[in-house]
Amino acid sequence: MSVRACLVNCCLFALLSGCGDSTESGGGGSSKLEDLAEIHFLELYRLQGLAEDIPCTAEEFQPLAAAAARRNQLRNRGQSAFLVAIGDTIMPSFPDVSDWTQSHAMRTRGHVVLEAMQHARVDMYIPGESDLGEEAEAILDRCTELGIKVLMTNVTVPGRDDILPYVIVEDGGLRVACLGITRVSAGGRGPAQAITASIAVKNVSQQLVENGEADFVLVFCNVWQRAALDICKLPYVNAVIGSIGGTNATSTIMNRDGAAYMLVKDQGLEVGHTTLRVVDGNLDELVDVSPLHSLPRRIAEDEAELDAIERRFGTKDPSALARLAMPGLEDYFLRKVGLIEENRATVAALREVTGSTIDHGPAETPTVSDEHVVVSSLSAINKRIRTSFERFDQQGLSPPRYEPDPRGYIPHSDTCMECHQDQYDFWLSTAHSRSFETLQELDSTLDVECLGCHTSGYNKPGGYYDPRIPAPIGPVGCYECHYTTSRHIAGDEHVVDPFEYSSLADNIACQDCHNETRFPDFNRYEAMKQVRCPPMIQNEPPLLQARQAALTILETRERFDESLEGDAYLKARALLGLGRISEGTEAMLAIAGENTRNVRLAIEIARTLDESKQSEAALRSLKDFLLHQMGEPNANREYVRLLLEPSDPEARDPEEALRHLAFLVPPEEESEKAMVEFRVLEVDALFMSGREEDGRRLLNKLLSTETENQDVLTRAERWFGEVRLPSKSFLEPR
Repeated sequence: MSVRACLVNCCLFALLSGCGDSTESGGGGSSKLEDLAEIHFLELYRLQGLAEDIPCTAEEFQPLAAAAARRNQLRNRGQSAFLVAIGDTIMPSFPDVSDWTQSHAMRTRGHVVLEAMQHARVDMYIPGESDLGEEAEAILDRCTELGIKVLMTNVTVPGRDDILPYVIVEDGGLRVACLGITRVSAGGRGPAQAITASIAVKNVSQQLVENGEADFVLVFCNVWQRAALDICKLPYVNAVIGSIGGTNATSTIMNRDGAAYMLVKDQGLEVGHTTLRVVDGNLDELVDVSPLHSLPRRIAEDEAELDAIERRFGTKDPSALARLAMPGLEDYFLRKVGLIEENRATVAALREVTGSTIDHGPAETPTVSDEHVVVSSLSAINKRIRTSFERFDQQGLSPPRYEPDPRGYIPHSDTCMECHQDQYDFWLSTAHSRSFETLQELDSTLDVECLGCHTSGYNKPGGYYDPRIPAPIGPVGCYECHYTTSRHIAGDEHVVDPFEYSSLADNIACQDCHNETRFPDFNRYEAMKQVRCPPMIQNEPPLLQARQAALTILETRERFDESLEGDAYLKARALLGLGRISEGTEAMLAIAGENTRNVRLAIEIARTLDESKQSEAALRSLKDFLLHQMGEPNANREYVRLLLEPSDPEARDPEEALRHLAFLVPPEEESEKAMVEFRVLEVDALFMSGREEDGRRLLNKLLSTETENQDVLTRAERWFGEVRLPSKSFLEPR
């Protein structure tokens, strides 16, 4: 990559030219490149992977230790290697705390991470946005005490001269200037002051290269991808590593405008490895060989998927497959087939490279034991938090007695057992019911970053917030899926109001805890099958008693002319639940007849009637509503769904569903999501109407593009007998 000229921003140049630098293995001035120079960088991005999305076991504390061990291996072989830590360490990226005890626990955790960084002998540290907030001075002071080198090219803190704008490392006469850029909160929560990243990088890199202090400029990023791409276009910048929102290093490698731009996983669990190797002193013809880490796997995935498509349709002819697998998108399919050969050729060519290269991919890290100084240091987080809270107890600052919020606290799951015994027994059989026991076994019950996923109602309205109180609402329970508070147990709330509570799977926030960091292979579609409660039996005595109690309250209010908004609907639900079908249906239809605008109410009325085997009445209520709101997509989808799968088989009419869909399918310019939702219903209608060939063709087309849509996958399992897609589809746009 050749060096390019740039213009100087005089003001910023003057500001930065007085900043000191730090040099490893060599100093400034001109140098002569030797026949071979090789420098390795191990990058661990956003240590909030340890300070925020904390691993739950000591074994998962190993990335930082493994990165340090790999760096040491390389140095023991006489190679130049450096460990770089980038991103939020002390405070989480999006702090959401409501009590000083939570903040204290987070700070304690963060300082333990800094000490672990010292044990790992991190060579450069670029703090993150939250680190540079209110805690900035304390973090920087601690870094100075621990000897951790803070690198920030675009950020200054008044009164501090221990922040480095660049670090120069050297091997074989090759001098690499390392720059670090990060974000600063726009809210001004701390003393840090930011300069526009691209301007800072432009001027510092120009100064270093034109003064003969550096041969190569490498920028470590903790900014959004767009800003990182802007930096790629700057003169004198040779490589940019990482950005906020980056993906796994093995899957995303991009080249932009002459600078190598390489993304790394952004949660502190993958160690990136960048190698700059200069042969015969030639810096002008660097080849980026990073695709060798990602392309072979992609080729194998694409070949496996293409083979599955060929077997599905019984032909290897690309043109025929394009028509069968992706009707209307044949050109895209053929391009994907051709890309397999192009990728094979690229891999073959890169493997033949013998000259100067830059490489970036996941590091091959050694396994480290639990006794490793870094692992044992991080494993002490819980003990340190406990000790710090014990000091508060000695000062008379012990936790207050837990007082539920009288406006609607979150009930313990044991309370739900009174009316929902079968569901409670099922919950006891799941790992959710033992989630707090897991924390007790790990001695992590005071760790605020663990409590949110191992307890019920932590830091939620009506829940609790002091980590020193041992899970008063119990482990992960009914609330986490159904969101019902104590109001469900009192008075007319015995009849659940669907406008306030929801048990729909789409509304359950599984990924809040089962995220990519902790559960990279989590499959929500399969997981929901394992945690879905058994259905309620409508004539169970506790439920009947609850409905009767609610009906008594509602009728009393009606008699004294004290009815509240929504009482009529709740009364109709109670009547239907008590088996008084005629009265309940008449009441529901009366409410439906007056409703011309509220689509949520229209859908709930139809669903409630259908659940009571009054499917004809449910369809009639929705059809009346659609006379007023003909284009309402949600009501139309519910109407078609009821035609296809009513609780009363006599109301089933897939042909009418197809006729309705033919009229309603949105035009191409409508949202893609709406189109897919209608197409999924059309698949069901085609199969149910006996038009299996048309149904298969449409479902295959959906599978070719909607590889992660749960509704589509459900139809594939239903009508094909299996989900015929691997986790990465050949047909999935990349």
